[in-house]
Order: sequence, then structure tokens, then C-alpha cells
Amino acid sequence: MWFFNSLYRSLFDFRWLKERRNDPGFAWSYFFLFIFLIVGLILVPFFIQMPGNLKGLRVLAEKNVPDFQMELKDGQLTVNNLVQPYVIKNKDFVFVVDTATTTALRLENWLETPVTSGVLVTKDRLEAFDANNGNSHTQDWKDVPDYRTSKNEVLALADKWLKPLALYFIGLIMFLGLYIGLVVSKLLTLLIVSVLALAINNFAKKGWTFKQLINIGLFALTLPTILITALGWVGGRVNFLYSLVLLAILLAVVFTKDSKEVVN
Repeated sequence: MWFFNSLYRSLFDFRWLKERRNDPGFAWSYFFLFIFLIVGLILVPFFIQMPGNLKGLRVLAEKNVPDFQMELKDGQLTVNNLVQPYVIKNKDFVFVVDTATTTALRLENWLETPVTSGVLVTKDRLEAFDANNGNSHTQDWKDVPDYRTSKNEVLALADKWLKPLALYFIGLIMFLGLYIGLVVSKLLTLLIVSVLALAINNFAKKGWTFKQLINIGLFALTLPTILITALGWVGGRVNFLYSLVLLAILLAVVFTKDSKEVVN
């Protein structure tokens, strides 16, 4: 019960937040449980839909994908028995394979809208873009060992990984990866924002220490995290919104007058 009470108070009660400034154990316990909750909210719907979606993709691949053969050798990828460029579009996602074109190819040429994500496979690299967070990644084939496969081998591998135990294992890996990633990213942002808040605090002579700001920040990140998560669900994105909201809350707490009585 203390966790949900803390979550509720962290959203609006600046005096309550201020009274938590000298309780690091409480703050860190809340932070790790809150990130656990957020990861669950993000991934549980995905886990529920994942088995059906993967099986559906497997059926579509068997029916619609030609009987290709793929070979990666000496940093060069070739795909035979596949008309190229091979393009699959699904709502806000595009997948492109073109290992035959000799001129330079760019994934952005197939991204029709700002919210379109995609993957481009060429003879010398793989390029991916995630519109939800603006991240892009490029993998050169020269750094990958030689490999050969075919449609039948890919389908056989899919059947192996579509078993319930394998899906649970994939889900666990995804959960741990996202949990660690969120913990690290939230703490890095909190450190930067706390430095800014400390500078303003020192200028205003409010007497806060960096450690106290971190303690408060571990609670204060509740509201911006919920805002960013909700925006992600509806496909929205505002640059620096998380950091600005977190900084605003820290400053609001710093400039809030002490209450005469401690609120538990």
C-alpha cells in the first residue's frame, strides 16, 4: 500500500515530496518498484498479443514470401529467388530488401511519414529506424561472420521459437533488457536535471544538497514518466518533455515552503 500511496502523492504533493528529501532508502525502493510497474504496463499488452502476431506472421511468410536463398560472404549479402527491391508495408512500418542495386540506398527514401518505422537490408548493411523514439541503427555486414540460409530454414527456426517455453524466455529477456535500460536512462537524466536544479538552488540560496535533490527526483520522475508513456501509446512525441517536466517539479519542490507538520 505504501508504494501506491507514494505514487499518488508523487504526482502533485510538493510538500510531501519535500519531506522525503532525507530518506534515500525509501526513495530508491520506490524508484525500482515504479520502473518495474512501468515496464510491466509497457510489455504486458505486447506479451499477450505476441504469440498470435508471430504465428500470423509465420503463416503470411509461408504463403507470400518466395523460396529465397540468402548468403552472406566476405561482408557481402546476396539474396536469390527474390524480386528486388522486395518491400513489405504494414501501417506505420516498412521492410525493404535490395541486395541487387549497386548504387547507395537509404532507408529514409521508403519512410513516407514522420511516424513510419522501417528496416532496410542491402548488400553491405542493415539499417533500422524506430519512429517512436527517433533511434536509428546501422549494422555493416563486414562485421558479421559468413552465413547461409533459406526460406525453409527460417520457417523451421520460427517454429522452434514459437513454442511457449521459448516465448516465455524471449519475454523474460525483453523484460530484463527494458528494465535495465529504463533504470539507466532515468538515472542519467535525473543526474543531469539535478545538476541544473542544484545550480538554481545555489543561486537562490535555498540550501538544498545534491543528494537531497536526487532523493526527491526518484519520486518526482513519476509524472513525466507517466506522461511520456501515455504519449507513446497514442503515437505522440515531444522533445525534452520528460526533462522539462522533471526539472519543473524539482524546482517547485525546492521553492515550496516547509509544512509545519510531517505528512506520512
